[in-house]
Amino acid sequence: MKKTLLSMALMAASGAAVAGDYYNGRLTGMSGAGYATGGYADGVVYNPSLGAKFDEQDDFGLVFNGGVLGEDEDDLIDGLEDLADYLDELEEKTAYDYFDEIGGFDPNDPLASEQEARQLIEEEAEEAIRRLENIADKTANIGAGGSFVLALPNDLLSLSVVGKTRIEAAVQTVVNEEDYQYIRDAVGETNFDPAGLQSYGVGRGAAVSEVGLAMAKSLQTGEDSRLLLGATPKWMHVMTFVYSATVDDFEEDDFDGDEYTVETDDVNIDLGATYLCGDMRYALTVSNLISNEYETIVPGDTLEIKPRATTAVGYEGSWFTAEVAADLNTSPNFATGQETQFVRAGAELNAFDWAQLRVGFQRDLEDNVEDTVSVGIGFSPFNVVNVDIAGFTGDGNTAGASMQLGLRF
Repeated sequence: MKKTLLSMALMAASGAAVAGDYYNGRLTGMSGAGYATGGYADGVVYNPSLGAKFDEQDDFGLVFNGGVLGEDEDDLIDGLEDLADYLDELEEKTAYDYFDEIGGFDPNDPLASEQEARQLIEEEAEEAIRRLENIADKTANIGAGGSFVLALPNDLLSLSVVGKTRIEAAVQTVVNEEDYQYIRDAVGETNFDPAGLQSYGVGRGAAVSEVGLAMAKSLQTGEDSRLLLGATPKWMHVMTFVYSATVDDFEEDDFDGDEYTVETDDVNIDLGATYLCGDMRYALTVSNLISNEYETIVPGDTLEIKPRATTAVGYEGSWFTAEVAADLNTSPNFATGQETQFVRAGAELNAFDWAQLRVGFQRDLEDNVEDTVSVGIGFSPFNVVNVDIAGFTGDGNTAGASMQLGLRF
């Protein structure tokens, strides 16, 4: 029965996916436009060749990133848990409890007591129905991610240890209208059992962790031009999850339970090339060169990770940086399976390498993700220690934030 519910919910899922790259505290301020203009420590997460984009004084870089994102226009997650709590309260109550709440049964006027208790029962039944209607056929999307980079730039071969984790989940409800009458008939009776409700919620998504070694080389092609080439072979751990529970038993914390997850280890590779010519930057990257599908607990349902090619052009001056980056093909979202293809644009104002202000814009050409705008600030005294904070927002109550802490010398 549970597998049948899961399959039905996956067929019905139609909510928008969460946004693209959102957990790089420095580049999120530019909406992820860092494929051509990113630095050797933060940009290598997007483009392996940027590991070779360093200055003579750069010997070491260490950065940590983290970010969260949510799209929950109707407060679905809270609504599900509030409904489950309310149904638990009703399950414990009988007609005798309602008489207690009105001050007890009056033997001198039994009809009035019964009417008053019945009115209270009907009010609580209608409140349960209202809460169920409030979560009917709604979708919410949540995501979180983090990364670290340990970069050792070198003229011979730049090396960077790169670690990333990304979690994305979509939650959807499917409400059976027969439950409304079930609640009216059962609330206040000794046989009321919330488990008899047929409405349910489903959470679907994946957690993908990666650890790789980015290798990059700079080749001089002219007096004022260089070609950077890079690759990141990486180990991947993919955990898919499909969680299903009736509305009276829905718990967000249960998503990663063993009975709902499938875990797989794999290998893959990212490639990148960047051409530097004066202040102009041109880049081409391919992430996840090897396409693969990963099973979920639902027979026939899989998570697909396939190659994503991105091209970018940017300008990088002493005080102003700007970039436009565009995906050349679609790639599926981890949580919903919907295809996405992003265009990103961002700009940065840099005050003497001590403080930065960033803005950006992101659009999904497939219209499965809300457009978002971003803003970020950074502080980098002596260009040695940096703290960068970014936030972004979009329609559908989409919002998120990220942060980076870094050390370079």
